[in-house]
Amino acid sequence: MILLFTIFCANCMAQQEDLWQLIDKTTWFYNDNWAGQSLVFYQNYSGHKMALWQILGSGVYVTLSWLFDVEIQENRIILTQVILPYRNLVHRSQMIFIYNKGSDKIVSEDSMVKLTLFSSKAITLNRRGEDILEQLKKENYDNIDSL
Repeated sequence: MILLFTIFCANCMAQQEDLWQLIDKTTWFYNDNWAGQSLVFYQNYSGHKMALWQILGSGVYVTLSWLFDVEIQENRIILTQVILPYRNLVHRSQMIFIYNKGSDKIVSEDSMVKLTLFSSKAITLNRRGEDILEQLKKENYDNIDSL
C-alpha cells in the first residue's frame, strides 16, 4: 500500500514538472477583440513559479499588468494573486486553467478564457516597450506598472 502511494506521488510530481517545462518561458495570447491580453510564465531567481498577465495596448505596448504565483496540479494551472490589504481585508484572486497535452491552448476552468500559444519565448514588455523579464526574476513587485 505504501509502495503504491509512493509511486502515485512520484508520478504526480513528474507530471507537474513536465507541464511546467512545457509552459516555462512561454507567452500565451487571449483575443479580447481589442489589442489582446498576454500571459507569460517564468521562474524567478528564488525558484518561485510566476506568471505575468498583461492587457496589451493600442498606442502603448501594455496598459495593465498583474503578477501571479503559479501552482501546477496535474493538467491544471492555478494562478493566485494576493491583493494588498485594504481596510484590514486581504483579497485572494485565483484563476484556474486546464492544459490539454499536445495542444497549443490553455482554457479557463469555466471555458470563458481561451489562450493560444503565441511564442516559445517569454515576451515581457513595459509601457515603453522595454523587456522587463530580468527585473521580474529578481523580485516580486507590488506595483508592476512602476517598472
